[in-house]
Amino acid sequence: MPVILKLRTGDLVLKIKTDVIEGPSKIDEQFFLEVRDAGAGEAGVITLIDQERLQTARVAPADLARLKATQAKAIAVRANDKGRGQNGSFVIAIIGGCRTGELANLPLKASLFMKTKTGADWFSVLSNLDLRKTLGDEALSKIPTCT
Repeated sequence: MPVILKLRTGDLVLKIKTDVIEGPSKIDEQFFLEVRDAGAGEAGVITLIDQERLQTARVAPADLARLKATQAKAIAVRANDKGRGQNGSFVIAIIGGCRTGELANLPLKASLFMKTKTGADWFSVLSNLDLRKTLGDEALSKIPTCT
């Protein structure tokens, strides 16, 4: 993402949920992700382009057992669905962030890559998302300065 924008631990949340309101098939879990700055050579990126920030995010080690239990439950729910069409969602939401300076008229493009397990290849989730168009000027003006 642009170097002027920064995510911190807790600014990203992973949500796993089924559409079931109650019962044994209900899943409604969220995991606040640990975020850290990364450098060239990390996260599958060979070199960074000038004025870009590379950060990685992961489920906190303290939450890994709960995530694995949630994954196991989701697999069991799907296996027991038997074609009834039960739906669920897997969402990564940005709920915070900060800026290190004035946004002015700088290009604000962001990309998101993901891998599902250690040693797996990274795959693109979003590529060159224009944050100005997506968020709008009003939302951008509300991004706080990093402290």
